[in-house]
Amino acid sequence: MPHPALRSHRDSNELVPLNESFLWQAQRCLTSNSPVAARILEVCAARTVEWATPAGLPDAVRFGDHIPLRVMAALHYLALTRQSPELALYLPTLGGTASVCTPEFETAVLRTLRAHPETLTDFLSHPPQTNEPGRQAALHLALKACPAQRPLDLVELGCSAGINLAVAQDESVTIATRRGCDLNPIDVHTVNGRARLSAYVWADDVNRFAALGHAIEAMQKQHIEIAHQDAAIFVQSLQPTPGHTLLIWTSAFAPYLNTETSIRLSQAVSELAHRMPTNSTLLQAEWEDAGDTTEPTQAFALTLTTWHTDGARNTSILARGSAHGAHITPVP
Repeated sequence: MPHPALRSHRDSNELVPLNESFLWQAQRCLTSNSPVAARILEVCAARTVEWATPAGLPDAVRFGDHIPLRVMAALHYLALTRQSPELALYLPTLGGTASVCTPEFETAVLRTLRAHPETLTDFLSHPPQTNEPGRQAALHLALKACPAQRPLDLVELGCSAGINLAVAQDESVTIATRRGCDLNPIDVHTVNGRARLSAYVWADDVNRFAALGHAIEAMQKQHIEIAHQDAAIFVQSLQPTPGHTLLIWTSAFAPYLNTETSIRLSQAVSELAHRMPTNSTLLQAEWEDAGDTTEPTQAFALTLTTWHTDGARNTSILARGSAHGAHITPVP
């Protein structure tokens, strides 16, 4: 099945045919050197009648919901938890080496989807939670741009398990507090939590899979507060500390916000700016899809916004790089 032309950017609220959304993501996986992930998505796109219709998926989906990533994570999770040993034979993260360019692979994917409707429904119900430790490289650049010699309160919206909140201290900034929120926090202290978080790594990205494993081990020693809460409501609850910098951090977060939620969040941050003490600073660092290139190593941009107490703001681009943070280049 031919892939649709890979447009550099699509509106998150755009409705696209279900199979086209899978083929678009498959092409993105191919350009990111993940052929096994791409093949999984191609199979799903070609056989939607056999698995998507029974699962209740519509013919067209909101692009920003990233339904293909949800389905791919469900498949990876079923293999990781040994509920689909048949599929595990093909997945490099589990040592699988069997060829994915075979009818047997297609059968394994489809049989796994049809045999576990509860798991598929569960993963379809939640936005992808790719808690990528590689994105800490972008966060480090944001930390370096914060006012030096001033305590910093780090906040992450949509933090999943809080992996990025465990970022190491920067030389010039002391992180005083670390807090986050998520609509569906993942607890890495549980077996299921670790498996679920790991499932969002693409099944042939062995290096990322190993890095996440190490990050999970480090996170288990941390005690970071994660609120089970809507991002806008969470921001409204924040109480700025006089003399501190408050840094709000997000990564690959924006696509999952519908228009109403995005507006509510922007208003909440603006209102927070009005509440900041005169000797404090409110910054917002975002690692998000740049939307202007098909080059994977330049697909994301790190923007830093300085908010003023009158609601005005100044935004600059600090870096460009790949979605998962493996390649990051500071912008002069």
